[in-house]
Amino acid sequence: MLERRKLQRWPAYWAGRISFSRTDSAADCLVRNTSARGAKLVMRGAVFVPREFELDIPKHGVVYRAKVIWRRSEQIGVAFERVEAPDPALRVAEEKRLRQLQREAAALGIREPMTPMALLRQLKKLRQQNASLRRRLLMQRD
Repeated sequence: MLERRKLQRWPAYWAGRISFSRTDSAADCLVRNTSARGAKLVMRGAVFVPREFELDIPKHGVVYRAKVIWRRSEQIGVAFERVEAPDPALRVAEEKRLRQLQREAAALGIREPMTPMALLRQLKKLRQQNASLRRRLLMQRD
């Protein structure tokens, strides 16, 4: 399949809230991937979403002005028009969390850069393996 995106998209699984300023309406959505200029949203009733709206992502404390680029059944591709500054404390906490994940990956011998979601998956897998080995060790002692 031909990739037409100019910027790489990163996987996400964040709760979002779409608000339509003209009608004072709002709807919940799921942010599935993001880039510096846009995102893919999943929601019911995507066909009823206006062409322009505000996208609030509470986890990051940021509000985007978004414009619909494409629609498919329950999915919407949006481009960001302007970004309001996120809460500095949230941004610092997120950067600190990412650095911690990268340190843990480096300690485990993972050299290639990974997305935060990939780091979390790898860390979960390694923790499960560690727990399994500990159980086996305890069983051998008995």
